[in-house]
Amino acid sequence: MTRNQLHLALIGSGGDGVVASATMIMQTAARMGLYGIMTQSYGPQIRGGESAAYVSVSTDPIAVVGDHKDLVVCFRFSDVNPFRQEVAMAADVTLLHPKEEQADLPEVLKAKNLRRIPVPFQELLAAEGLPEIAKNVMVFGIILQALGWQKKYGEDCIKDIFSRKSDAVISANLRAFDIGYHHLKEKISLPTLSPKQVVKRELISGNELCARSAVDAGCRFFAGYPITPSSEIMETIYDLLPKVGGKLLQAEDEIAAIGMVLGASFGGVPAMTATSGPGLSLMTEMMGISSMTEIPAVIVDCQRVGPSTGIPSRAEQSDLWHALYAGHGDAPRAVLAPMDVPSCHRTMFQAFHLAETYQLPVLVLSDAIIAQSQQIIDNLETTGLPQGKRQTFQGNGGSPYLRFSLAHTNDPGWNGVSPIALPGTPGTMHTIAGIEHNEMGKISSDAKQHEIMNRKRFRKLDYLAEETASWFHIFGNPTAKHRVVAWGSVASVLERYVTTHKDMALFVPEILSPFPIAALQDFLAGARRSSIVEQNFQGQLYHYLRSLGTIDGKTEKICRSGGLAFSNDELDRLFQEGGA
Repeated sequence: MTRNQLHLALIGSGGDGVVASATMIMQTAARMGLYGIMTQSYGPQIRGGESAAYVSVSTDPIAVVGDHKDLVVCFRFSDVNPFRQEVAMAADVTLLHPKEEQADLPEVLKAKNLRRIPVPFQELLAAEGLPEIAKNVMVFGIILQALGWQKKYGEDCIKDIFSRKSDAVISANLRAFDIGYHHLKEKISLPTLSPKQVVKRELISGNELCARSAVDAGCRFFAGYPITPSSEIMETIYDLLPKVGGKLLQAEDEIAAIGMVLGASFGGVPAMTATSGPGLSLMTEMMGISSMTEIPAVIVDCQRVGPSTGIPSRAEQSDLWHALYAGHGDAPRAVLAPMDVPSCHRTMFQAFHLAETYQLPVLVLSDAIIAQSQQIIDNLETTGLPQGKRQTFQGNGGSPYLRFSLAHTNDPGWNGVSPIALPGTPGTMHTIAGIEHNEMGKISSDAKQHEIMNRKRFRKLDYLAEETASWFHIFGNPTAKHRVVAWGSVASVLERYVTTHKDMALFVPEILSPFPIAALQDFLAGARRSSIVEQNFQGQLYHYLRSLGTIDGKTEKICRSGGLAFSNDELDRLFQEGGA
């Protein structure tokens, strides 16, 4: 069977090595020059419990896991039920499961022309004196042989993964792989994928790419506190920062983390933190301090289902209003959002550029899908990406240093930014505090002064909006009758959807605040139908755009709570129903 995509699901429990098997498949595909994406699904427990991994491999770039599977590997039937909404069994699907499994086939695994392949996991491994824990590597071998992929690619992958282990461990895993690779005696009808060119590509997660791109964009300090699903950002940047002279601190909580970030930034060091919804709530007061003191800061929020603890392992887009409005008072900030793993690269450059240039907090709204998906990508370029440089104080001929200078207020070309002096610079003593202040930073309770300073701080957004007016993407036919707006990981699903629906076009903003209003109005002009699609209960983007006057009541609000990505079948139904 020749087709340019292959879709797999692996289901088991913690300890079965489900994610490890999927990762090996992805690494092998990357070595062969194929593209792919892998997402994970697991419960809220710290360890153990049900676990699943979904893999899609393609000859062309792919950013969304396919809805209907070609091959399903189930280590235990009892683990399937929690994933019944995620595993869509297409006709002619192949199911690989332990021969020892005595339970009846669950309804969710039944399909037309289902082909079952029972494999005696325990028997095969025991015959070679291998432990049952090696079954995931054996399954990896079975899958590679079924796909017709060269054995050498799998062997090289195993040697690489276990390179830090002993020769005995490597040898045992190679034996388990060999058992699986030679087990099947009859051919399985699965898509045969041949890369368009044999070139090794890179396998990376959204969190890993956020960390690496932040360092490439100039980040030299990170402080954070572990929280699902953002922790890998801190884990990755821990290895990267020392190589460029940077520092990382694991704080006692999120409040301390953002405080450390502001302290480092005040000292002249580009700095960031990463968290999820509960942590962002704790950081809110410090976000206001960043706005008031005009100290740059980058905050990555890997959104998960809320409120409160919510569902830590599931994605949602329900932090948008928090990112836009949270905190007391009028506190300017910028809000960005990647739509898939590769776009995390550009987004992090944009975030540090805006934070350093305009001296304000910048929030990056990722989510659990983007954060923890692993995707095979091409090499990413830094050429042409924005590189913000902080405007530092160079002296003013002996006059007093005014940290919050208003000297250029009447200059229509002034963007509201005043030079920052590094601590210790002679003649630049000033006060930095969260209380309202005058040009020198001294406390002020004068109402007129407060209005003047608010105008200064918000003046930045006018110029920032002008610079970022082109930070958006349009997919599909821009003159289509039906035009859709989406952001974040939902936009990736819609990008795939519009490729097969020629009567639709998609608008995806890279920046959510300030929003590229003029571009969206141009996009919607002349449309017979318009829809906002998002993964939160209230329709937060819809109401935000209504408040900006960008859309009217005729635009459909299509939204639901997070937890599961939209499927093509679900989108068909939602668009047919027409939204709210």
